[in-house]
Amino acid sequence: AGPFDSSAYLNLSPTVRSRVNQDGELFSIGRIAGGLAASPGKRIARISTDFTIGDVIDIMANRLGRGGSYSMSAKLRPIDRLELEPSFATNWIDRDHLQGGQTSERTYKETALQINSILHLSAKDTIRMILQDASTKRDPKAYQQAVAPQSSRSVSSFVYTHRAGVGSAIYLGWTVTKSDTPGFVAKRKQSELFTKFSWQI
Repeated sequence: AGPFDSSAYLNLSPTVRSRVNQDGELFSIGRIAGGLAASPGKRIARISTDFTIGDVIDIMANRLGRGGSYSMSAKLRPIDRLELEPSFATNWIDRDHLQGGQTSERTYKETALQINSILHLSAKDTIRMILQDASTKRDPKAYQQAVAPQSSRSVSSFVYTHRAGVGSAIYLGWTVTKSDTPGFVAKRKQSELFTKFSWQI
């Protein structure tokens, strides 16, 4: 721990035994994990990052591979009335190769991005906007069953809130969701317009 509410950690796990299902193979997993975080000031309220590298079980293939994950997030306040909370995360699995001169190939990768923003118009009125985007990629040759080579999903949300008093509020919102898994599920787009009234008795 240090100044600006900063912290860092490192975790070594040489051997952790795990299996995918009750009768499945017992895998021996070794990993290294770490992270950093700090709160520099008013404009950059918080930043953090975490990572994991080592052995990863590909559950769908019931196979042990090399891979990892990392994530980054922040809480920002560019101006007094605007708050931004961006975050990004990804994880991947590589399959070892013993022939052909290659050492490994990427068999699975997943990424997720989110931006959450809040604009304070007044003490009672706010606008919240959320953008989410996620994608998954797989190498079909690495699996015995049929898998989708790629899929994606995105969500956009816009909500206006007016707080009339303690426990009473009005919400006006619009959400658009898009999803696509080529060759498996048809592309889909859904839009939703909603109004919500909330009060306390």
